[in-house]
Order: sequence, then C-alpha cells, then structure tokens
Amino acid sequence: MTSIMMWVRNDGITMLSDGVAYDADGIVRQIHQKQLLEPTWGGVVAASGAGSTLMYLQIFFQLAPRDPPQGFDELLEHLPDAARFVKEQLELGDAQHTANEFIWLIGGYSDERQRYEGYQLATVGWDGYEAFSLMPISAYAKPEASEAALREQGIDPREPFTEHPATFGLKLMLAQRKSPMPLHHGRDLMGYGVGGICQLTQFQKDNLSSQIVLRWHDEIGKPIDPEAGFSYTTLSQPANDDELSQEAGA
Repeated sequence: MTSIMMWVRNDGITMLSDGVAYDADGIVRQIHQKQLLEPTWGGVVAASGAGSTLMYLQIFFQLAPRDPPQGFDELLEHLPDAARFVKEQLELGDAQHTANEFIWLIGGYSDERQRYEGYQLATVGWDGYEAFSLMPISAYAKPEASEAALREQGIDPREPFTEHPATFGLKLMLAQRKSPMPLHHGRDLMGYGVGGICQLTQFQKDNLSSQIVLRWHDEIGKPIDPEAGFSYTTLSQPANDDELSQEAGA
C-alpha cells in the first residue's frame, strides 16, 4: 500500500511518498517515484493505487486539444477530466482487472485565491464527495501505522505533532514501513507495503525542492522485509525548521 502524505501550511506544501510497487502476491517488482512535478503547473501531484496513473496524466495533457495548464488554478480545472481519461486508459489496458482505482494528492499555490491549497481526488466517492471531484484537504497521510511502530519512532499517537511536517513525515513513514497492512484493497493478503525510497517534496511559490531522502534495501523479486536497512541519500533527517530550510535551499 503506497505511503503518501501531504501537509498544507501558510508557507508552503510538504509532500512525501514511498516508491515500491509489488504484484498480487506482495513481491517487489519495481522501485519508482510516485510524484509528478511540472514547473508550469505550480504544484505537485502524488499517486496511490493503480500504477501508471501519472504517466497517463502527462499523456492527457499532451493529447488534449488545448494548451497545457499554466498555473495551479488551470491544473485544478482540468484534473477531473484528466482522471476520467486515466481511468479509461487503465480499464482499456486491463479490462479484467478490478484494481484500477486510484487516489491523487494535489498541492500547489492558487494565484486566484492567493494561498497554498491541497486536494484529494479519488476514482470512488469519499467522505461525501463524488468520484473524480476535488476534495479540499490540509493534511493527509496513509496508510495507518501501528502504535508500537509509531512509539519506536518517538511519536505519541495521542498527541499532536509539533515538528516540521518533513521531519514528522519521515518518522511516520519509517513507522509505516514496520506496520503490517492489507496489501491490496478487497483482499485478505497481509504483509509490508512501504519501501523502495522516500521522496520528499517541498513546494513554495518561487521555490521547489524534491529529493530522494532515503533508500531502503529492498530487492526486486522478493517481498518487503521491514527489518531491511536503509541509507540516507541527499538529505539527512532534519532536526528543526532552520536546518530543513538550509538543506532545501529555501
């Protein structure tokens, strides 16, 4: 199950995602990014669920009889139609498959409303919102982590977090990594579903930073071993907001 997270603050958007793809039996088949960043969009999109949705999203804008979106507000206008197109392509490619549902997290800066905004778009109805509609959100994280795994990372599940979202999000993903979960919607198969990489994106109106902050030692052709180690890459775990800003070049 994909780990995706997003927080919307007055000073920007923080988004994290893992990067593992596994088959029906929970065997790792691919390590890849699950975020799409286009400079002209003024935002970032992360995906969970059916694979290839971000590829088809790019194709939609390449094929559409209109100019690509210029800015976040135009992107939002086109995303419901884009999501319907993506769902159609998934079903054409695998008409017998029942797992062609997906979720997008979208974060960016609205020039019209002069603020940072976040949305969730899902192919099924969600919390009173119809399928393919934009649901405003200010914070989102999935999947759930066990209490034991959270406490191992120093997170008290009964208390609100006070750290920068990038710091908290990395700890949360490390806890998700060690939490057993259903690997596929509608099936009883349990296992570990978070791994590959952790990608951290920080979006501000005039500054975008996206980095692979750690890599787990997962192997193609094998199930995820939650005890397999990891290596930090371009960004060490930030200690505070000041250090985070320096590392991100803010």
